[in-house]
Amino acid sequence: MRNRFSRSFLRECSDRMRPLPLCLLVALLPSATAAFSDLEALQKHADVLIREGKKREAVRLLQEGLRQDPNWQAGLWGLGSVFYQESRYPVARQALERLVQLDPKSGAAWALLGMSEFKMHDYRMAVEHIQRGLSVGIPVALGLTEPAYYHYAMSLLATGSVDRALTIFQGLSRRQAVYGKEWTIALGLVTLHLPVLPEVAIQTLPPERLAVINRVGELQLESDQLGPEDLRRRWEELVNANPAVPNLRLAFGRLLLLQFNDTSAAEREFRQELKNNPTDVTTSLWLAHNLMVQENLEEAKTVARAALVLDPHSASLHHLMGALLRRQGKYEEARQELETSLAQDPAQSRARYLLSQVYRELGRRDDANWELSLFRKLKEAENSFRDTGRLPAAVYEAQADK
Repeated sequence: MRNRFSRSFLRECSDRMRPLPLCLLVALLPSATAAFSDLEALQKHADVLIREGKKREAVRLLQEGLRQDPNWQAGLWGLGSVFYQESRYPVARQALERLVQLDPKSGAAWALLGMSEFKMHDYRMAVEHIQRGLSVGIPVALGLTEPAYYHYAMSLLATGSVDRALTIFQGLSRRQAVYGKEWTIALGLVTLHLPVLPEVAIQTLPPERLAVINRVGELQLESDQLGPEDLRRRWEELVNANPAVPNLRLAFGRLLLLQFNDTSAAEREFRQELKNNPTDVTTSLWLAHNLMVQENLEEAKTVARAALVLDPHSASLHHLMGALLRRQGKYEEARQELETSLAQDPAQSRARYLLSQVYRELGRRDDANWELSLFRKLKEAENSFRDTGRLPAAVYEAQADK
């Protein structure tokens, strides 16, 4: 049951969303309380109507039940599900927002709320709500987990959180065997650090550029099956055939650095990318990081400072500057950079850990212990997400209990 619904749901992601298995969704939702036996009967009747495809009649019944009890959770879920299927996303959102207020621990409701917001192009709220749904947990039988991940990754891509999106895409790629064109394009886009949704890329980019993006996505899908040298050779062939495609050398350089630890080859790719696009901040960040790994600290600082002129609010660049300054023993300057980085993005576990070490070196023991405690909480969440695909529910317990 789960695989059938998951695969149909993923196909709908590529095919403009096929209908949800609403009869199953409604059946698995919390039923009305025993005190409302008429609502229980109404829910069963609505379920039959949904199975028969009579969704308008089902909506009328559910609305009647909600007039009797505005807090009827099964009715709110049923309405949200039907409206989502009917592409009536604003009213689906209203029903689901009410439902999560009543039941903050309903992972399915949070996820479908975020998916509705994705359809409304409210990508930032989609990220927040789908993430919360995944953290709380979604019943396996609903088949919503992988579709929720898909929309989560797409929302991250749309909001510019490309590295986080790539992590999700890679995880989904390992779990699925069949992909559509949009999926492969999406993998190519995140690998090339391009915050564009696949349908937009397909409609707007030249065919030759789209072909390169598609090939990058294919290489990502093939990476687990290819040997390291074969993977490297195929990347080299792609780069040599398309030397001026934006961010292609950046992506190859990252592969050389992270997978092959070939800092010299990675540096060549980063520098060539910057020749093609001198103002690309992401490539400058990776070049500076690569230089730090090589212990070329002064040049790394020069590259990072130049990039900060272009993007003074980059949390990653301030984090890198803090790391460079700490290595040089300039702890007060490092503190300032790391605090600036965390003001921009408080959820950086590595920056928290580094700042705790800087505080300790400055004799600020209480501040060091506080940052270390924050680091441990963030790291627990990151490890849980990496290993299980879920954030620990404790992340949201305080909010849920309010």
